[in-house]
Amino acid sequence: MIKNSLLIAFIVLFSGCGDSVRDGSQGPTSSSYARISSTGMGSEYDATMDVEIEAVKRFNTEGVAVDIALSEDGSIVYIASGDGGLEVIDVSNPEYPHLIYSYNLPEYVNYVEVKDDVVYVAYVSEGLQSYYSVHAFDVYNPYNPYYIGSGKSQNGVGHSSAVSGAYYYEVNSEGLEIFKDYDKVGSYYLHDSAYALAIYNNYVFIANGREGLTILKTNVNGVVGQVH
Repeated sequence: MIKNSLLIAFIVLFSGCGDSVRDGSQGPTSSSYARISSTGMGSEYDATMDVEIEAVKRFNTEGVAVDIALSEDGSIVYIASGDGGLEVIDVSNPEYPHLIYSYNLPEYVNYVEVKDDVVYVAYVSEGLQSYYSVHAFDVYNPYNPYYIGSGKSQNGVGHSSAVSGAYYYEVNSEGLEIFKDYDKVGSYYLHDSAYALAIYNNYVFIANGREGLTILKTNVNGVVGQVH
């Protein structure tokens, strides 16, 4: 009952938000298993910039990784992976990420948010003109999530930018860019489209389209942050 109330409350909150999201469809089934992460990043950072960025790991998701949310302690990544539904990845050791849960949904999903131990996954249309389904999961124990239910809402927001201390992070078609006082201080080219990011300390977790989850490390320390 409490979780259902949270779902209703979030749907009301959701209705007031609006910004750009990505577009791109399966009754719900779930699985929990480990997937071997891939290596050989093949990407590079701009050595002329002030901020150093290094590749840590790439992890292949089932679908196209289009949005990302991070647990408050930075140990769990939640990915909206298009036709792949929700994927939950343990990144407590960023060098060895592993899948702990996945859940196929009836439609393509391109938005994910975590709030008060509940994860919300949704499809948001490019023009934000139509209603969409919001699916909620209890993740009090992220190693054993369970599906709460779904509801309808309108509008939403992507996670293509974040602030950590004095630094502003952004992902776009070119990859990751880092700014300080409006000056670009770091950049890292990423293959395929980088849709969304989350930060914890000096790690950057990126929803990197067909490349899945990409983890980068910088020499900038910060805190969890996602700008809406």
